[in-house]
Amino acid sequence: MHIFGSHALQVFFLHAVLACASVVWGHEAPSDSIRLDGKILIVDAQVRFDSTAFSKTYSSKVARPRANLRPFRSGFMMTQVAFGMPEKLKSGSAVGSWVGQPSALVSVNVGSSHPVFKKPGRSQQHAVEWGVSLERLRLPTLNLAQLSDSVIGFVQSNSGNLLQAVIYERFPIGVETDTMAVTLSNRTAWRTSLQLGWTSTWRRHWVWHAALGATILLRSETEFGLETPDLDRGHAYVVKQQMAGEVFPLMDVGLRRRFSASTLAASSYWTVALNVRVQPQLNSLFWGGIQLSWHWGS
Repeated sequence: MHIFGSHALQVFFLHAVLACASVVWGHEAPSDSIRLDGKILIVDAQVRFDSTAFSKTYSSKVARPRANLRPFRSGFMMTQVAFGMPEKLKSGSAVGSWVGQPSALVSVNVGSSHPVFKKPGRSQQHAVEWGVSLERLRLPTLNLAQLSDSVIGFVQSNSGNLLQAVIYERFPIGVETDTMAVTLSNRTAWRTSLQLGWTSTWRRHWVWHAALGATILLRSETEFGLETPDLDRGHAYVVKQQMAGEVFPLMDVGLRRRFSASTLAASSYWTVALNVRVQPQLNSLFWGGIQLSWHWGS
């Protein structure tokens, strides 16, 4: 009995020494274990990490700002037909003013819109809008080759010719004047315009816009300023030459009516607009026209 007690005491001291040595030497318990009241419990568990949700969330947060930076995420295509208001008839004014025939403009425009101050649930929204257009103009003109050297000016005609040249001839007893019909023709001018402006939605279906920009001549243009008859002036017209690449500022304002395209494409819609462009340096005091646009995006 004494021997058995001595053997048990040795085993106890051996385990105590090993435990102390484990603590002193820094041996750690197994990583998949829990120490509870001095006892080590072995835990058999598996942990799964689902990176799908994280990657989707992260990618969406990264992709959304990039998508917002796409220039045509919210854009439009537009076609326009406009007519120029001729300047007041006076000596030196253009052919269109003399014959009362407005110049006609047809343009195709593409651009993008970027909403700002957008509030959910509010019908009034604002956006910065930019666009570039290709424009074709049809302008009345005349052929100088048909005019004689004796032309001293021009007058309007009540006949179908609309314009007459005044010619003169000297005689010993004085000067005799007469008129001759002037045949008109049309010339074509090509231009491109850039605009940057502001739009605001009003009552959901109405949008007004205002923009500043510039027109660039793609080809050289020649315009004639016709003079009233004057024998002592020495010329009957002046030539106004505008070179390709010249830039002319413009101001553009308009009011659009919005129409939903379809229930299948909620983010796209049509607009019909009345538009006015102020640009007195180019042929007309201002242009008035109708615009038809297709818009997509938010």
